[in-house]
Amino acid sequence: MVWSHHLDLGLSKQVFCDLVASKDGKVYSKNNTRRTTVDEDGNLKAVDPQFVKFFFTNSDTVNTKNGWKTPTANLLMGAGAFEKSLMAVFKATHGYNAEFNNFGKSHIQHFEFIEDKIVKECGSGIKTIYMVGNDLRSEIFCANAMNQNSHINWISIKIGQSNGSDDVNMLSAKTGFEKEFFTTKIELEDFADATDYIM
Repeated sequence: MVWSHHLDLGLSKQVFCDLVASKDGKVYSKNNTRRTTVDEDGNLKAVDPQFVKFFFTNSDTVNTKNGWKTPTANLLMGAGAFEKSLMAVFKATHGYNAEFNNFGKSHIQHFEFIEDKIVKECGSGIKTIYMVGNDLRSEIFCANAMNQNSHINWISIKIGQSNGSDDVNMLSAKTGFEKEFFTTKIELEDFADATDYIM
């Protein structure tokens, strides 16, 4: 199931809980709630498998860099806040955890999908793909990781000002990945500069 705009949070959470708790995705059927049992740790868990699959693609609770436009100094909540509230409401009402997949933002599977799509639409003659981003931990990391196994040369371009989270040594030590995964040779001011560079 996909939400593009979850403006009615109450209704969205109700639908989510009903679907996850159902045996086959039919939320108005009688006796259609998933059976539960208590595990050896005393926690409630579902016996029936979760029929409806949920995917989240952005776990940002807030934008810590405060890059989203706002008239106040308050941090704006992102899609991650909605995800966490869904999980909490479901656990509170049904007693066990909902299952979901999270591909992050950005995730290596996004890049694999994009590369496959580009090759299918533009042909196998594509030699280079440019990734423009402002986060060493996601966009730059994934572009550099793609170079490990891809026949296409992925070039990462970092834009924007550096901050404390851009410490390559710290990121390498924290994640266990080599420094090269977080390193870009091209750093520019903004997306317009990156476009000029590529063109």
